[in-house]
Amino acid sequence: MELRVGICVVYLVDQPFDFLLEAHLAQIERCSGDIPIRVYAAVNRLESHHVERLKRYDFVTICDLPDTDARSSFEHAFYLDHLVGRAIRGGASHICTLDVDSFPISKDWLSAPIAALEGGSSLVGILRRENGDIAAPHPSFMLFPTEFHTRYRPTFSPLANNRTAIAFRERTGQRLDTAAGYALVLDRYRLPWTKMLRSNVRNVHPLLGGIYDGRIFHFGGGNRDKVFSVDVREARETRPSATLEELWPDIAARNHQIALNMLNAMQSDLGAYIRYLQGLD
Repeated sequence: MELRVGICVVYLVDQPFDFLLEAHLAQIERCSGDIPIRVYAAVNRLESHHVERLKRYDFVTICDLPDTDARSSFEHAFYLDHLVGRAIRGGASHICTLDVDSFPISKDWLSAPIAALEGGSSLVGILRRENGDIAAPHPSFMLFPTEFHTRYRPTFSPLANNRTAIAFRERTGQRLDTAAGYALVLDRYRLPWTKMLRSNVRNVHPLLGGIYDGRIFHFGGGNRDKVFSVDVREARETRPSATLEELWPDIAARNHQIALNMLNAMQSDLGAYIRYLQGLD
């Protein structure tokens, strides 16, 4: 099959972080080179002026998808599952996923993972080890051949009440999040996969502002409360008796300010900020 990468993205972004949408699109265009790409976009809850922005890019296909009342990881997974099917029907040889706040920063962001797949990996994906992940790829960047999906039929669902998934979580310690179904397939069939790990030289936060394998930047919180497993673990070291509800407001406020500082730096000079995180300034 001719090389064609279908990039599946669920677009939902809040102010003031809508700058990330433009950076995401510009970087995909800037970094993809001669590799044929097609972005398949879920826009069910995206504001209309952002939809119009997407339409300006000739490599973007706006997909007409059913609505869902699910939210958070379940909503994300619902749309990603539909987008993968749409990309396969569109003739994609490979499926890639990105978040609206993740984007490439290297010209080989696709060619290097494709080489890893050709070398025997079943899937290439970000592993957010810094957030406690052990055995699950994260959809802020995943890449796999269409044949992988056709053969194993994985789902992006967190599978919260699935017995097999619960047993997997208890055995591995891996939390169930978006792309849990992919983690289960990799584990069940003992498939090798290439893990893209955080490669920052400088960190403004343990999770926010992550660079992975020098190729993908992930802002980490473009449209949600910015409270992560790593924050909760750290907070409980100093307040072991506090409940999550008690810890949440302080963590959210602190991380929101970190995110605003990141956003200001990116808006001032995106390239300089990425180089700063990489230690290349």
